[in-house]
Amino acid sequence: MMRSHHQNHWEHITKDDKTLHIAYFPIIIDNVQKADGYHISDITDLRNAQKKMIQKKRLEHLGEFSAKVAHEIRNPLACISGCAEILEADCNAPEQKTVFDMMTTEIDRLNNLLKDILVFARTPRLSMDEVDIAQLIEKQKEIFLTSPQAENIKINIQGMDQVVIHTDQNVIAQIIMTLWQNSLEATQGNAVIEVMIQNKSILISDNGPG
Repeated sequence: MMRSHHQNHWEHITKDDKTLHIAYFPIIIDNVQKADGYHISDITDLRNAQKKMIQKKRLEHLGEFSAKVAHEIRNPLACISGCAEILEADCNAPEQKTVFDMMTTEIDRLNNLLKDILVFARTPRLSMDEVDIAQLIEKQKEIFLTSPQAENIKINIQGMDQVVIHTDQNVIAQIIMTLWQNSLEATQGNAVIEVMIQNKSILISDNGPG
């Protein structure tokens, strides 16, 4: 990139992850140009900061758009869910019951997807605290297994010794529940989930095809 101003001009040169600003100017003595002068500045940090600012603004716009889309989808989805519950109450045939169960499963899946989108769209505000990971996982296990969809799910937890870390327990709980929900969907409701608490890490695996 180059810009001229009378006999002065400048350009930016990028090489090996470095961006240099080179300004050229004439050296004039007694109204006669004797030589060409130049000044070189390393503006790598400035350019990187500008790129990060542009990327941040793009993510902010994407987050705002995602939140609007999620809210627009959530309202008709709630209506569909309510209508399905009304219709299900009057159905007796096993085939119809199966269809309504499928509808409910897919509605729940879409609601979970919307929650993930809204989490992405919002600027996270962490509430940091000392959290006993084993205790937190055990509590989430009790909540997760109360779901009718998790009737055939087995969750085996190893390493239940007290492990306390400084974190946001709501965020960790959401991540764990999302992973377990993914396992449920991948195994069509017959997951065997293994949870290993090792040092300050949580390792989760299942018997799904992934």
